Amino acid sequence: QITNDVRQGSEEMVSGSRAIESEMARLIEGNSRVGETVRDIIKNTGHMEITVETVKGMSHRNKELSDTLYANVRSYTTGETVLRLGYSQSKTHPRHLSAERLAKWVDEKTRGAVRLELFPAEILGSETKMTKDTAEGALDMVITPMQQEYEPKMGIFELPFLFSSFKQVGAVLGGPILEELAESLPAKGLRALAFLESGFIQITNNVRPIRVPQDMSALRIRAMENEMTTRTIKALGAVPVSMPFTKVYDALASGEIDGLENPITNIEGARFYEVQKYLSMLNYKNAFATVMISERVWNTLSTEVQLMLQEGARNLVKDHLKIVEDNEAAALARLEKNGMEVSRPSIDTFRAASRPVYDQAAAQFGKEWVDRIVQAVH
Repeated sequence: QITNDVRQGSEEMVSGSRAIESEMARLIEGNSRVGETVRDIIKNTGHMEITVETVKGMSHRNKELSDTLYANVRSYTTGETVLRLGYSQSKTHPRHLSAERLAKWVDEKTRGAVRLELFPAEILGSETKMTKDTAEGALDMVITPMQQEYEPKMGIFELPFLFSSFKQVGAVLGGPILEELAESLPAKGLRALAFLESGFIQITNNVRPIRVPQDMSALRIRAMENEMTTRTIKALGAVPVSMPFTKVYDALASGEIDGLENPITNIEGARFYEVQKYLSMLNYKNAFATVMISERVWNTLSTEVQLMLQEGARNLVKDHLKIVEDNEAAALARLEKNGMEVSRPSIDTFRAASRPVYDQAAAQFGKEWVDRIVQAVH
């Protein structure tokens, strides 16, 4: 009986094992199908992402087309000239405030015959795209710091630690040397009307306080997409990363990049204090933006309107500089209140580390140009 019971138990165990094997086989097959499904989902997600980007691009193009048609209809039906002005900053930024002042001044000066339509916060695309569209005549006007992409010598004004005060900056922005350099822009589709202060540039990050150049070693810093800035960031030991301004917040939050270089007003305006811990007051360069109009559009305007636009843009320079200077101190206090840890290191070692950038600029543009601009500042 015992033998029979053992045999029967063994048979049942074998039968149970076979059932388990069968279930395991079905499970493995099911997992395989799930894996294939997941791969299909990932593949389709990739297609969906591409589709979303395509739709976004189409939306921007449709927006541009509708705005252009609207401007043309307004011009045809009312005799009013509508000029679209695009820039990257939000409605709280000094650049937008100055754009509003310019639009109001133009409206009053022409009694409504010319009107500026303002498009802040990269509504019409990235800074690169808006500048390119203006050069090609697809956009009427732009305020951008990307002037050196069209006249590289303008990049010399972003040499590291070139300026030490807003007074020096104001003297250069209102002086003849920038206008001389801007004479080459019309041949490239752009015409400079005025130069606006953007502020001294600071560096923020999430890794460590920056007190000496070694603290910047290997930090991935989102930087303006121009040669002078890239050279300076590399000379200070960090890794420059090119990225549209609208994607920077998410990249900082996810850790894709460690930090960024920007004026105080931009750091506060974009709420980067929510995703950045350390702020280093280096004043490592001063940035300016150019109010530019498409040369194609410029040539369609009467001499009277041309002079009026130029006068209005130049009238902004002094007041805009004061707005930026006043806002910087107040914005810095608010950043500290919002939890940013601010350091104010001695810049002597940073200046020494960035000295090769001056040698590179002299080799590229000629030592006489570097010396002339340094002399204009000091």
